Amino acid sequence: MSFGSNLKKIRLDNGLTQDELAKKLNTSRSNIANYENDKNMPSVEILEKLSKTLNCSTDYLMGIKDYKNQDDYINNNTEQALQAVTNNEYLIKKYPEFDPDSIASKMFACYKNDEDSSPILDEAISYFSTDEQIKARQVILFIYTSLLFSIEASKNNIEQEFKFAYHKEMEGLTEEEIADALRFYKKIKYGDKDNK
Repeated sequence: MSFGSNLKKIRLDNGLTQDELAKKLNTSRSNIANYENDKNMPSVEILEKLSKTLNCSTDYLMGIKDYKNQDDYINNNTEQALQAVTNNEYLIKKYPEFDPDSIASKMFACYKNDEDSSPILDEAISYFSTDEQIKARQVILFIYTSLLFSIEASKNNIEQEFKFAYHKEMEGLTEEEIADALRFYKKIKYGDKDNK
């Protein structure tokens, strides 16, 4: 689905006309129509306003993610979340030293350093019985996935912001040149911090 088609669907799902959405964004109805007809792409500023006004992530607006926001993601994974909570309660009662948050945090540190996190998980669950290993793995991976969700959302937002702001300038550039430009953009936006 194109950006325009997706925007139109989300606007209609929110019960808004083009005029109503335009007023909320302090823009014209014709701008909204041009976005929906894929004639123009919104600026980063308008994209962020669309995201807030329509209560969805920029990734969802652009068709990158199939869930509107973190609440939608959690609601669609409620059964998995409830099972993880149940397993966590069982394991913590039986093994008070079991600390899935700490294990998931260590795995997340590996992810940020481009290291393999599976040895941490394997070691953490090695003292459980086979049935308990499955439960422990599910709890840890659910927490780990939540951590990844937050960092990936942040990472995707800066990359999408860059692509929207400079999509015309990127035409004809190699992937390496675009990656260099994105690194430079992050450096300007965030300073000299590491922005993985």
